[in-house]
Amino acid sequence: MLAALGMPFLNVNPMLTPGEVYFVNSVRGSNNNDGRDELRPRATWQSAYSRCRANRGDMVMLLPGHAETYTAAAAMSLNIAGVTTLAFGHGANRPTFTLSTAVGASIDVTAANNIVAGMGGPDSGIIISAVGVDAITAALNVQAASFAFVNNRLILADATNQAVLGILTTNAADRMRLYGNRIEGTVDAGCTTAVRIVGGDRIEIVGNYINGAFTTTIGCIENVTTDTTDILIDGNVLKNRTALSTKAFVLTATATAHFTRNRMSILSGTAPITAAAGTSGGDNSYSNAVGVGATQTAI
Repeated sequence: MLAALGMPFLNVNPMLTPGEVYFVNSVRGSNNNDGRDELRPRATWQSAYSRCRANRGDMVMLLPGHAETYTAAAAMSLNIAGVTTLAFGHGANRPTFTLSTAVGASIDVTAANNIVAGMGGPDSGIIISAVGVDAITAALNVQAASFAFVNNRLILADATNQAVLGILTTNAADRMRLYGNRIEGTVDAGCTTAVRIVGGDRIEIVGNYINGAFTTTIGCIENVTTDTTDILIDGNVLKNRTALSTKAFVLTATATAHFTRNRMSILSGTAPITAAAGTSGGDNSYSNAVGVGATQTAI
């Protein structure tokens, strides 16, 4: 209990959690602070995150205007199970993380049940910029189960630099949730795909806007090497802007999938989806030329 002008009041955090809450802001923060008060935040995401304990409901709050640059592989490591990171801010004031200097620079998820989400709906999560150097190998590596990435922005390309991959999973990434994100590049070639899935069970990719110049025969989402099982691809806008692109997404021949309500844009051909063992819930549509209205597809 604190006092102001002689009147007592409780300093109650509005976020209800059974665990600890740590605040982060690079503008006024210091890693000498304990981070438990928004007026005395830590300076880096990793320093606050590392104070958390597994599976007790701990949360990290990234405050408006926060910015960091990562120059090495796993420079930010989500390696504690059950931690939620929430981002505050809107538009350009959102917490921003730039991958630079080394092509291996990345954010890695190696413990289960982590969440990275925006507070306040669309345009409110973190921004990951993978254009600080050309040919970033993979901006976000998901190597553990039940990771949720919600309402964030991932920048994959500009006229100078293009990442190879945006999000890369391993077979351990069961139940990954990609909801409401904006994953985008430019018309400049260089990105292989936005989301590469290697195995994993019950992954959900729902309500995302994915736009870029991806490999013509791969598109925005790719499953390789190990079949993904029971994946849901629903309600996304998927645009492959490479000249003569033929695919919006491609899964392995025996991957089990359900896809519905996707709006797809390619620049050539009439088969934007490769998913031989998948099933469609209907209402998928695509355009195969710039400025052409949607063509219905029963795929």
